Amino acid sequence: RSSCVTGVQTCALPISEHDGIFQRIVTLAKGRTLLAKALPRFPLGSAAAATLVWAILRNVGMLLGGKNASNNPSAEALFRAAADCVQLMNGVAVEGTLGAIATGMSVAEAKQQLAPLTTASSTTSALISALSAALERAHLLEMSPTTHKAFGAAFGMVFNIFDRHAATAATRGGGDSILPRDLLRALMHHCSEPQKARLKSHISAMGEQ
Repeated sequence: RSSCVTGVQTCALPISEHDGIFQRIVTLAKGRTLLAKALPRFPLGSAAAATLVWAILRNVGMLLGGKNASNNPSAEALFRAAADCVQLMNGVAVEGTLGAIATGMSVAEAKQQLAPLTTASSTTSALISALSAALERAHLLEMSPTTHKAFGAAFGMVFNIFDRHAATAATRGGGDSILPRDLLRALMHHCSEPQKARLKSHISAMGEQ
């Protein structure tokens, strides 16, 4: 079982041997499609399902980078399968999931592999679905950044990434950028008052209703 379950700090450790195997599989579209079809067949809420979800989300850069950033149906299928799986997780698994996605997005952003979360592309939308699902599931389980330390650390990373992307989009006048409503709602559940004010300023700047 992946040590990612203990939180964002553990998730940030160097890629494990199992992630190496995962990366070899998802190098090809056929491998991504195979895993997307396999994930729903794991027992609902099982550790095996959670482990695969974490691997998917720790490796978002590999799935989104370069030409994959705008249109990659097999990567989209993986993200959407992960989103469906998250909706049945317990609190420990959800905490690990947010840690995995926070780590994955941070690494991808550092390598310039992460398309802005304000990008109106189907692949980015699928990633946002997985992120939103984790945040909504945490809210349903009454988890918060103040009551769950590792969840709070991961949430801070995720919020800061979205905040930067939204600020950049607003500075450029919006254009083709969007503020994903599902993600805005999911973030709001866990925001501090200053964080809520930041999101509202982005909404105002981009004219979102």
